Amino acid sequence: MELLILLFIAVVLGYFLARSKYGEKIDETTLKVTKRSESFIGEARDWWRRRFAKKQRKFTFLDWATGAGAVNFPDDLRLWWQSLSPDEGKQFTRSLSSYAESLNFHLDEIVSGSLDTKPALMKVFVESVAVYSHEYRRARQAQSEAEKTVESQPVQKIEGESSPLDSNPVANKQASRRKAALGESTQATTKA
Repeated sequence: MELLILLFIAVVLGYFLARSKYGEKIDETTLKVTKRSESFIGEARDWWRRRFAKKQRKFTFLDWATGAGAVNFPDDLRLWWQSLSPDEGKQFTRSLSSYAESLNFHLDEIVSGSLDTKPALMKVFVESVAVYSHEYRRARQAQSEAEKTVESQPVQKIEGESSPLDSNPVANKQASRRKAALGESTQATTKA
């Protein structure tokens, strides 16, 4: 019974101290100590990470394919990948990534080495990457050659004719075909 009375007195005394000006000071001090300890923990964590964390650089597919994974690909592909500018490499990697995802592969799987334990799947993935890379390269070369020929060919205009279709080569071909067809039909009617 005496223990219960003592416990009741301690609770009442604690309540009044918490509500008094001493309680506010205790709360302020507790907040200060908490903030200082949190900042100290954050600084210690940052220091530890800077000091002992491994510097891990995120490898891209092209880094892996021209480095550790080079044994999986033909030499001509590796040389072509190395010759790409950073922007061209990013474009190629984006395009390859979307192609690989359409096949339910992810480039991160091959780069991280998770396919190393599955040689059959690795072989299929590497083969699909090689085939896609060859076709991508051929398409880019054809596109650049087409752009060069378009730039080098002069645009031929019929004298006195000007139309908004001049900038569209397909429309120009159709217009010249119509003129040729009209000319042939008028010649046919005059001969008859």
